[in-house]
Amino acid sequence: MKFSPVSLAQTVGAKELFESGQQCQEHGELDRALAFYARALKLDEVHLGALYWSAVICAQTKNFEDAIVFFERAHALNPGDLKCLLQWGIALKEMGRLEGALEILERALQLNPTEADIHIHKGLTLMGLKSWRAALSCFMQVIPSQPDNEALHLYKARALTELKEFDAAMASFDQATTLKDDYVEAHFSKAQACLEAGDLLRALSTFEKVVQIAPSFALAYQYQGFVLFQLGRVHEALEAHQRAIDLQPGNKESWFQLGLAQNQLGQFDEALTSYEKAIQLGTQDQKAFFNAGLLLINLGRYSQAIKRFNQVIELGGPAPLPFVNRGMAQQYMGDWAGAQVSFNQAIAIDFQCALAHFNLGVLQQKQRDLQSALMSYGQTIKCDPEHLSGWLNMGDVLHDLQHPKAAIECYERALILKPGDPHILYHMSLSLLLDGQYEKGWGYFEYRKDYEGSALSQRKNPTTVPLWLGQEGLKGQRLLVQSEQGLGDTLQFVRYVQVLVQAQVKVILQVPAALKTLLKCVSGVELLIAQGERVPEVDFYCPLMSLPQALQRYLENASDLFVAERPYLQAPEVKLKWWSTRVKPSVRRKVGLVWSGGFRPNLPASWEVNERRNIPLELFEVLQTQAIEFYSLQKGEPAQTELTQMLESNRLRLPLVNLMDDAHDFSDTAALVDQLDLIISVDTSTAHLAAAMGKPVWLLNRYDTCWRWGLSESNTPWYPTMRIFRQAQLGDWSGVMQTVKVELERWLRTH
Repeated sequence: MKFSPVSLAQTVGAKELFESGQQCQEHGELDRALAFYARALKLDEVHLGALYWSAVICAQTKNFEDAIVFFERAHALNPGDLKCLLQWGIALKEMGRLEGALEILERALQLNPTEADIHIHKGLTLMGLKSWRAALSCFMQVIPSQPDNEALHLYKARALTELKEFDAAMASFDQATTLKDDYVEAHFSKAQACLEAGDLLRALSTFEKVVQIAPSFALAYQYQGFVLFQLGRVHEALEAHQRAIDLQPGNKESWFQLGLAQNQLGQFDEALTSYEKAIQLGTQDQKAFFNAGLLLINLGRYSQAIKRFNQVIELGGPAPLPFVNRGMAQQYMGDWAGAQVSFNQAIAIDFQCALAHFNLGVLQQKQRDLQSALMSYGQTIKCDPEHLSGWLNMGDVLHDLQHPKAAIECYERALILKPGDPHILYHMSLSLLLDGQYEKGWGYFEYRKDYEGSALSQRKNPTTVPLWLGQEGLKGQRLLVQSEQGLGDTLQFVRYVQVLVQAQVKVILQVPAALKTLLKCVSGVELLIAQGERVPEVDFYCPLMSLPQALQRYLENASDLFVAERPYLQAPEVKLKWWSTRVKPSVRRKVGLVWSGGFRPNLPASWEVNERRNIPLELFEVLQTQAIEFYSLQKGEPAQTELTQMLESNRLRLPLVNLMDDAHDFSDTAALVDQLDLIISVDTSTAHLAAAMGKPVWLLNRYDTCWRWGLSESNTPWYPTMRIFRQAQLGDWSGVMQTVKVELERWLRTH
């Protein structure tokens, strides 16, 4: 055959160019090699060598699309080229086209079923397709011929790990590391497998081995920190994550894990910085935004928290928890309407989300929409029968709705979940007392001393003497009786001191300074001291409100201990004489008014109750009549300042005599009360004072009554001269005042 001069020149030229490309490739000059192959293919587009090696170089440089084109052209020229099929399959695997890679590798195996590399890469491709058992079969087929190939043992171990065959996996990992002791990849994968198997201690020791071999392996430190955190070794976890960040400052996950450790250690500002760093680094993982939001709530930065939860919602799609937490932040910043929308959105996404129903219930309870709150808590425990706070809060709502027996059942269910919890037992005691179950109620009432937030838990016993709860005789012994909670509680329970005196107990009575002068009238007390004054040596101590429980145990017949058959408090004579000159004689009846309870800044739990028991002063204007001279008995801020401002601006249409600036303590208030014919008061200390003095008292009582006033009675065994006017529904003081107006007119006709 004869060739034309042009054809001969082209053939020779392509060959020389190909050889130049080979030389460049041997020296690692891949770009130059690829250029020579391209020139060769321009001269001879079916040059098999140039096509194949162009494909290989493109695959090596991650230019997979061009590599596949070259492999396809080379394969079309020589379908039986096993090497081309193998590299083509590997390239498809590397670019993530696993089904295509598997097809090409299967073609290669048809040409040579025993080629080890094809089985290995087929196994790796099957691993990518999560066909673990088939992948394992591929590796097992090669291992007998290559028993010293540590990579094969690693691949086998990884497949066994995915199949949850952890013991066999560990044996294969150990084979790999026996063949190559510093095989970092095998040690690291083994540690990850231990972690997945739940063997944290083995995982930790293996990660430690990894960082010994490769001290600059940032990811190993990150995992080490994760395991240490899970083991509760948080300080060490923090150090490991910090080391990972030092090695790889741009690792978003390390910053997030560092934030978790800092948060656990109470380093909240630092934790927030770490979460924000993970976010700045571009993480789209919603957990960083979510945790930052939670931390911002804890730090009181609610608007920023809402922003983060909105980002979680945008990133993660429909899930209830971001809406729940956004609602909590909205609630804390006072956006109750927004919070309700968020909670309802969470419920719409997942009606079985107990946390969403619970938080909606909390919001409704705060809004005093108790019936709705009851339904929300009911749904909470339907979704999660072991939701402790759901049972507890349902009990509280039922208590406020005056269903103490149902409330007690809820508390009993809560106690099954958390036996002996003082919070639950204390709340149960209030329902028992409201229901009239005094013996059991007084017993559980003792848990108030362990209930965080109670007055007694905040003021510990200042002495080292033992607590007395009626367990032993006290005749001739000195007993320190300490007042607790509010002034009204002291005035109500001080009646029991006389019982102790009659039992020949030497009583040291410690009371608030505002009551000390008044309570000098309690006869038989060995020593009366104010809170903060030096306590003398005593044999025992007892909180004042523990006396009913203690005396029930101490005395044989204590069934009627709480009944006051006669007045047990009176004002000092000197105060009575002085105040008799301040209250001018008049033919009109004299009625004292109290519309606001005392504010206790040290007991935040009492603030909401305080708001519910108080009555706007303007509502008392309906009582105005020429037959009555009204006196203010209001003491304490902010009520006194509000009264002064209303009187000075003539905004109060009820003539009201205000002498309380001259009342320096309760002995003055008692002397003023003694000059009056009737006391009309909200549930506060002045009502207790007047009733203990035997004065007629009309108690204006909120719907969610205090346990001591019972459920529906208009009288009370605590004070024979007291009459109770109750709200017919939550928050309705207007109805109460209309009833009081009618009864006041009747009282005027009969007194």
